[in-house]
Amino acid sequence: MVVESLGYEAERTPLLSAQQDGEDGHLGDPLLDGESLDRQNSVWPMKVLILMSETGGGHRASANALTDAFKHLYKDNVSVSTVDLWVEIAGWPFSTYPWWYRLVAKYPVMWMVVYWYGKLPPTRWFQEQMWQVMVHDKLKAFLSETQPDVIVSVHPMVNRLTNNVLRRIRCIDLKPTPIFSTVVTDYGDAHPMWFNKDSEMTYIPSEPVRTLAIKFGMKNSKLKVYGLALRREFWDDKTDRFGKREKLGLSVSKPVILLMGGGDGMGNLELISEAVARHINKELGPNGAKLVIVCGNNRKLKTSLANHTWPVEVEVLGFTDNISEWMEASDLLVTKAGPGTVAEAFVKGLPMIIFAYLPGQEEGNMQFVVDNDLGIYSTDADVIGATASEWLGDPERLAEMRRRAKTFAMPSASIDIARDLGVVYGNTYSSLPSRVGLPSEMREEFYDAWTRRSAILVAVILNVVIAYFLFLLLRHLLR
Repeated sequence: MVVESLGYEAERTPLLSAQQDGEDGHLGDPLLDGESLDRQNSVWPMKVLILMSETGGGHRASANALTDAFKHLYKDNVSVSTVDLWVEIAGWPFSTYPWWYRLVAKYPVMWMVVYWYGKLPPTRWFQEQMWQVMVHDKLKAFLSETQPDVIVSVHPMVNRLTNNVLRRIRCIDLKPTPIFSTVVTDYGDAHPMWFNKDSEMTYIPSEPVRTLAIKFGMKNSKLKVYGLALRREFWDDKTDRFGKREKLGLSVSKPVILLMGGGDGMGNLELISEAVARHINKELGPNGAKLVIVCGNNRKLKTSLANHTWPVEVEVLGFTDNISEWMEASDLLVTKAGPGTVAEAFVKGLPMIIFAYLPGQEEGNMQFVVDNDLGIYSTDADVIGATASEWLGDPERLAEMRRRAKTFAMPSASIDIARDLGVVYGNTYSSLPSRVGLPSEMREEFYDAWTRRSAILVAVILNVVIAYFLFLLLRHLLR
């Protein structure tokens, strides 16, 4: 079967004649729950393109989780590629976004300015027009070259631009376009850029985000609450705390407190660790608990903590790829409010003490934990230490918090999303001609040359002014 898409022709193999493990034509995976794809009309293998930006570890983690889920379900019948739109397609100056993120994230005031610049409708419009004019043709050429069947966005900054490109292909070039979907990676709150009415399906992690999506104009029929896309090691919510403790060389009888500051060791983790150790020793004794401190890529912090003299047992780790095992072995988590960390803690049934969050972006994650009595938020190291010792001294309360955290666990989100997109692909690919729009459907995003030049001029001027303001603010903060 030959299907024309984006102006190219691609040979496709019907899935029915591809690898099948089950007698009924299924892929032989129990996670498919008996759902069959449209074998008669679909063409495989499916080519999936995941678009993201390396601005925070959560987007890459979700992309990797979805990649694993697609390959787990469809094996040789799918190919998945993950692309940083701004670094690998847009080029300079947009390729500097990851560097700016790491810089601005260290200064909450600067972060709030950037966050609200992208959130307020007037400034967001100017920013999106700049992307439209400067990156549109590059993205269109990339899609024509790579020929994806399904595009999955795991970053809010790629949605509007990508949908504009796809609409132009449908309505001006009169070519069929890939299926476009969005996987939201913010748990308790979400930036408006996440939501685009042209997205065929938006997968969201929680009911508060669904409410927000509807507020921003999304149809409920295009929203599915599947949870946050989690890594393979979190797909099973069964826990074996004592078995994991034996594997990690931990005492099966001594409580474990896990302290993390994000992938780059963000937050005042050293001061907090000292306070927790001090309160545990004071309230529960030197054998009251063991602290496991994960410093991420912060080597300076790891060295400093390793040279401490501690009143209780402490183990200091750098970057680790088995964080699921450490979570499963622990009784309590002290952390910043990253969405992935929060969702993973739910799967492992971990009560949380949150000590930091990125203003705007992660504030909703913190609020979700506090509002549902799954933990507390405090920046006071002594309050954090006192709370940790209090909870460990009350096993019944801790057990109830663990049980409540489990009720919010959605470990199969990655599998559910990948399976759903496979079903959508199988059911719609045969009707690709219906995915071609008419020129009358075009919206105001596509301007004549004069209007586009005016838009980019205004957008560039405004962005330069904002950049200069951020420079002055940064210079003031560094004094």
